[in-house]
Amino acid sequence: MENPYIALKEYEGQYLKYPALCKIINEEPKGGKGKILHINRIKQYVDITKDKGKIYIGRVYTNEDELKIIESYGKFTTYIRQFLINLFYELEQTTGQTSIIMTNRDILEMTHMVNNNYFIGKNAPYKYIEQFDINVKIDDMPNDQYIANRILDESDIFFSGSYRLLKRVVYDSLTSLERMSLINKNKTFRLYKNVVDDNGRFISTHHDCDEDEISRILTVQHDSIIEFNQILKEENKHHHLANIQYVHYLYPNDKKRFYAIMNRRLREEFKDEGWNAYSVAWKINLAQPKTFQYEIAKINYRQLNQNVQDKLLTAKDLQLIEATLRKQFVNTFIRME
Repeated sequence: MENPYIALKEYEGQYLKYPALCKIINEEPKGGKGKILHINRIKQYVDITKDKGKIYIGRVYTNEDELKIIESYGKFTTYIRQFLINLFYELEQTTGQTSIIMTNRDILEMTHMVNNNYFIGKNAPYKYIEQFDINVKIDDMPNDQYIANRILDESDIFFSGSYRLLKRVVYDSLTSLERMSLINKNKTFRLYKNVVDDNGRFISTHHDCDEDEISRILTVQHDSIIEFNQILKEENKHHHLANIQYVHYLYPNDKKRFYAIMNRRLREEFKDEGWNAYSVAWKINLAQPKTFQYEIAKINYRQLNQNVQDKLLTAKDLQLIEATLRKQFVNTFIRME
C-alpha cells in the first residue's frame, strides 16, 4: 500500500498552512473537530507538528508496516523521548559532558525496547534454535534439518523486519528532541574489532570514528553498492540498490550478498588497524541542563515494552512467520522478565 500522502514528500522540512496542505493532498479542508480528526489521520502517514497556525512537514513514511508501528506522538516515541531527556540531563549533571555518541543498540537496550537476547540472536540466531518449538509431525518433514532451517529462515525475517521498524522509532524520537531544541544529532560510525580468543571466547572492542574514518566508511558503502549493482546487472536482474538505506528491502539472498561485499571491503580498508565491523551511531550535542529540567517537570511516563510486543506481533512484515513461532521470537528477544 502506497502512502496516500506521498505528495507531501517534496515538502519535507517546510511549513504549510492547513488549506495549502489540503490542496496538495487533494482533500477538502475540514472545520472544528473534523479538522482535528483530519490532521490526526495524516499523522498516521506523515510526521507533522502544528506550530503557530502552520503545520511542519517532517518525514513522510514510505512503508505500510512502518506506518503501523511508528506513532510520532504515541507511546513509543513519547517513552524514548522522556527516557533520553532524563539520560542526557543526568549525563550533564554527573559528568559535565555536553555531547555523547550512542548506537541504535545502546538506545534500544537502555530503553528496554528489546531485551539482552535480541542482538545476540540477531547476530547468531543458531544459539537459540533449541528454545523454539514448531508443531510439525516427523512424517511431514522433508529432511532432518527442516525444523532448524525453518527457524533460521524465519528468524531472519523477524530480525530484519523488527530492527528496521525499531530503528525508525529511535530516529523519530531523536528528531522530536531535535525539534524541541534539546539536542542536535549527526550520524557517525563506530568501528569494532571482533575476535575469538584461544579459549573460544568472543571478545569485542570498539572505537568511535574520527572524520577521516567516517569518510573511509562512506567510501566503502558507496563502492560496495557499485560492485553489488554490477553483479545484478551481469545477472540481468531487474532491480538495483539505490542507496544504503534500502538494503533491508532487498531479497534475503541479495541482502546477504551485499553485506558479504561490504564486510569484505571494510576489512580490506581497515586491515592495518584491525577493525573488522562497524555500526551506525549518533553524535548528540546537548542543550544546557536547565532546558532539560524544564522538560523533566512535564514528563508523564508510559509503559513501553508491552507496546513493542503488541506492535511486533501484528506488524505485517512479520505475518510471514507462523503465529506461534512469531510469539516465541517476541518472548525470547523482546519481552522483559
